[in-house]
Order: sequence, then C-alpha cells, then structure tokens
Amino acid sequence: MPSAREHGLLDLRRKRAGIAAGVVLFASAIGLFASREMGLAALPVVALLAYLSLPSWVGVEPRFPVPTVWVALRDHMLSFGVPMVGVMLMYLMLNKGELAFAIMVPLAAVGAVIYGAYRWRYSQASMARLRGGDEAMPLLSRLWRHYLGYAAGLAAGAAAALAGDTIDWAIAATGFVGAFLVAKAAVDLSLPQPP
Repeated sequence: MPSAREHGLLDLRRKRAGIAAGVVLFASAIGLFASREMGLAALPVVALLAYLSLPSWVGVEPRFPVPTVWVALRDHMLSFGVPMVGVMLMYLMLNKGELAFAIMVPLAAVGAVIYGAYRWRYSQASMARLRGGDEAMPLLSRLWRHYLGYAAGLAAGAAAALAGDTIDWAIAATGFVGAFLVAKAAVDLSLPQPP
C-alpha cells in the first residue's frame, strides 16, 4: 500500500501539472489572439489536448465514494461539456453558421462524454491504487491493449472520412475525429487497462 508521503507527492504533481498546462494553454491562446496569425492556431489546440491528457499522465485525484458512471458523466458534462458547446455555438454565430463550424458542436459534445467516461475510469483506478490493489501488468499486455485502441480508432476514422469525403471535407474531418474517439474509447473501456 502506498505511503502517505507518496500520496502527498502525487497530489502535488497533479496540482503542478494542471497549473503548468493551464498556463501554457492560456499563453498560447493569448499569443494567437495578439498576433492574429492563423498559422499559430495549432499551438492552443495542442495545448488543449495536452491539458485534456493530463489525467492519463499523472492520474486523477482519489475520490470516495467513486461515483457511478452516469453521475460522473453528468457532472463532467455540466462542468466542461456545456460551457465548451456554448463557446462553440458563439463561435458558430460569429462565423455566420458556416458548415465547418456547425458540425464541430456535436463533435464537442461526443468528446466531452468520452472524456468524462475516461475520467470515471481513472477515478476507479486511483481508488484501487489508494487501497493498495494496484496489480502489475506485463509490458506485452500493456502494449497490445494500448495500441489496439489506436488501430481500431484509425480504422474507424478512415472509414468515416472516406464516407464523408463525398459530401464535404469538413464532414470527412469531423467524421474521422468522432469515429476515432468512439472506437478508441470502446476498446479502452471494454478491456482491462494497465494502471
């Protein structure tokens, strides 16, 4: 069972990583708006993806009792998904309802639900780790489980992009991202994952 010192260090690492990723995201967004260079739009996107990936890198803070999956999804949608969809709807209005921005709204909602499911899974793992029930997994088992999700996601994304390409490029790109997220989450959440 991990010691209180180890748990304290993990909590400190979580807080510092969250603050650092938030500062980088804020600075990259301010830099994009200040410079008005659309070539720099990739920086806030990458910073946002890094911020969203933090729970899988440094873990989620243990919470007792672990909420049910529906409670976790509802809480995440209310705290993260609804504001994100609201911002995207505002951006859609500023761009006069252009299709490329309109189809991003359902993608944002799907992404928020999937992200909430991952966070629920991470909270279960953090409580198991807190109780000392962390089981080791051999490297080969870790690798095939990890890369199977990416392979399934890329296959589903490529099929969706090919189907949507006949309609519009924006639908093809959104279909790729949405199908990738759903297929990868289905594989990751159906198989036991390494801690």
